Amino acid sequence: MPTARLALADRWARLRASPEGRRSAWSGVGLIVSSALVAVVVFVAARDLGTAEYGVYAGIGALVNLAAVFGALGAKDVLLKRGTADAAELPAAWGVLLVANVVVAVPLLTLTVGVAALLLPGRDLVAIIALAIAEYVSAGLVKGPGNIWVALDRFGMVAFVNILDAALRVVAVVILVLGTPEVRTLALALAVCISIGAVIVNVLAWRAVGRPTFRRTELDASLRQGAGFSITTVSNTVQTNIDQFMLLRARLDVDAGLYAAGARLIQYSMLPLHALTAGAVREFFRLGNDGLEQSLAYARSLRRTFAVLSLGGALFAVAVSPIAGAVLGDEFDGVVPVVLALAGYPLLRSAQTLVSQPLLGSGHQSEVARIQVSTAILNVAINLPLIAAFGLWGAVIATYVSELATLALLLRTAARSTTS
Repeated sequence: MPTARLALADRWARLRASPEGRRSAWSGVGLIVSSALVAVVVFVAARDLGTAEYGVYAGIGALVNLAAVFGALGAKDVLLKRGTADAAELPAAWGVLLVANVVVAVPLLTLTVGVAALLLPGRDLVAIIALAIAEYVSAGLVKGPGNIWVALDRFGMVAFVNILDAALRVVAVVILVLGTPEVRTLALALAVCISIGAVIVNVLAWRAVGRPTFRRTELDASLRQGAGFSITTVSNTVQTNIDQFMLLRARLDVDAGLYAAGARLIQYSMLPLHALTAGAVREFFRLGNDGLEQSLAYARSLRRTFAVLSLGGALFAVAVSPIAGAVLGDEFDGVVPVVLALAGYPLLRSAQTLVSQPLLGSGHQSEVARIQVSTAILNVAINLPLIAAFGLWGAVIATYVSELATLALLLRTAARSTTS
């Protein structure tokens, strides 16, 4: 037993001393602080709006978040890929990102609002529009340019961008408390606050890399290359968020609120995993330029660390779920069994990350995209009957089935790609 403890201590010491350890530390600061601020938003919004209205907010938010990550068609990932290869490419890649957020994101935002209005008849259209604007701006014009500092290996600024986005959401929820306790009030406040954040981040990006440049041919090439990244991201978001929207669509507002609160707690338990992934992504891309084998070897070196963080996070979520339910109010007592049911999710997601990131970093984004789209469709298809039959427990079952299918297909793709 002492030998195991020494081995674990040695592994952590080597991780802290490594470049990804430093990057993960900064990423962790950004994620922990921003998540703590978002927790304030969730707490205040849930208590101020109540279970049903919070379920409406979470359900609409799930749909617009799903569309928002598709907004710039992967231009932020192309920016990262170009910037890690040559920092001199950053002004041009940033210019492409900005233009993509107009020529691609604006039509998609309009489509998102139309689909939401069609699928959620009778819901507040103004709230839907405002939430869509807030999340599109956040994904494309706040966090998108944040990849500039990832490419420059300035993870302190990456942390700042994440914290700024979350802090502005706190400002928005303060406006909710001071104003009318309605989803519309929060949505409008978010749209205004996040737009201010976009201005701040892009001014700082200008100071970091100079004026953005743009050539039409680069936009076309970027959108073609970024499509795979974008499809992968949006499909991944389907797996994470679509359950909440589908519960709302089924008029199970209370179930949507409970599921959203439980899923949020599980996401908090995964913060160390997200921090390590964010710190390692630059290395996945760098090694991926030399082939999938090297990137996979790097992933294998992180397996035990990912497993420990996954299991530890799940235990933490289960332990604090009774406290979270009590803090949110009597209406959220049902969050404890939801967290227990979702406790295996972090381990599945970490296993997927250690396969998908090497594939993405080595140019296999189209294969990953096909897998994510297929399993996202599977998720939606089985959610329909399962939610109708079992409510939020049907959503839990659908989550595990689709996540296991994703992992199996990723492993098969990696095995085929290394032997071909």
